[in-house]
Amino acid sequence: MTDRSSSPHVTESSSSGASPSLRALFLQAPVAILMTRGPAHVIELANPALLRIVGRDASVVGLPLAEAFPELEGQVIAAGHTARSRCDAVMATGEGFSAAEVAVTLGDARRLHLTFNVEPLRDEGGRVTGVVAVCHDVTEQVLARRRVERLTEAQRGLEGRLRMALAAAELGTWERDLRANTLTWDDTTKRTLGMSPANAGLFIGASGALSGFLGVTIGGVVADRLRRTTIRCPQEKLSA
Repeated sequence: MTDRSSSPHVTESSSSGASPSLRALFLQAPVAILMTRGPAHVIELANPALLRIVGRDASVVGLPLAEAFPELEGQVIAAGHTARSRCDAVMATGEGFSAAEVAVTLGDARRLHLTFNVEPLRDEGGRVTGVVAVCHDVTEQVLARRRVERLTEAQRGLEGRLRMALAAAELGTWERDLRANTLTWDDTTKRTLGMSPANAGLFIGASGALSGFLGVTIGGVVADRLRRTTIRCPQEKLSA
C-alpha cells in the first residue's frame, strides 16, 4: 500500500455532483471506476467496467458502500484497514492511496485480486466531498504467476532428489546441447573416464572434440573404464 500526501485529486464543478463531462468520461472509461459521496460513502457512480468485475448491476448506485458491498466490511485490504475505513481516511486527510494485488472475496464467493488507486474528490473550494477509486482486476496474472512459482519449486525439488540419487549410486551424467553442439560432463563422469580438470576441456566442446576423444583414446585407459562401467553412450554420429 502507498500513501500520497501530495496526490492529485479530482475536482468537481459543484458540491451537488460531478460535472456531466466528468461523468461521461468515467462511464466510458475501459477501467473500473467507483465514485462515492459523503461520510457514508454513498455510491454516486459505478461504471460498467466496475459492475462487470464485481458482478453487480446499476442498482448499487445510491446505496452506501457498506450496504452495496456488505461482504467487504470485515475484509482487510491494506495495512489493517477495510475498504470503508480506508475511504474514511481519504476523506479525513485528503490523501490518496494505492494498493496492489489485494485479495478480496465477493458476495458470490469469487476471490479476486485487485490493484487500485483511491483519490479524494474535491469541490471547487478544495473541500473533500467524496472519493473516486480506479480498479484493475489482476486475478489472472496473480494466479498465473503463482502456478509458475509452484512448478518452479516442484522442479527444484525433483532436481535435488535426482542429484542425491545420482550421488548415492555414483552415477555420472552428461548433457548434449543440440543447438550449440556442445557437451557438458559432470565430475563423476570425468572421474569414471579418467578425465582431469586440466584436460577436461578437450572433451567438452564441438562434435570434433568428442570424435577425437573417442577415436584417439578409445583404445587406452578410457576404453577399459568404459568396459567396466554400466554407462552406455549413444551410438550416434555427431554433426555440426
